[in-house]
Amino acid sequence: EPPLDGQDLNRLAPAACDRAMLLAETFTPEGAVTAGFVDELVAPEQLDDHLTAFGARLVALDVAAHRRSKERARADLLAAIDAAMEQDRADLERVFR
Repeated sequence: EPPLDGQDLNRLAPAACDRAMLLAETFTPEGAVTAGFVDELVAPEQLDDHLTAFGARLVALDVAAHRRSKERARADLLAAIDAAMEQDRADLERVFR
C-alpha cells in the first residue's frame, strides 16, 4: 500500500492539505491533529503503554473481516485509480504511436 493515498488525503482538512502540499508548511503537534495528519497525541512517558494497548487491539481484530471492510471503504477510490490509470495508458498509447 502506498504511504499516502486518496483515502489519507480525504481525512485532511482541505486548507491544511493545500498548505502542506503546495507551500511545504509544517504543523505543530496540535495543529497536525486538527488538520487530520495524526489521530492523537501521546505524552512520551505514556507511549510504551499506549502502543502496547493499541497493539493488543490490532491483534484482536478479525483479519479477514478487517480486510473486507477496508476494501469496501476504499472501493470507490480504487475504482477511480484504476480508471485514471487506464486513461493514462490510453493517452500514452495515442501520444507514442
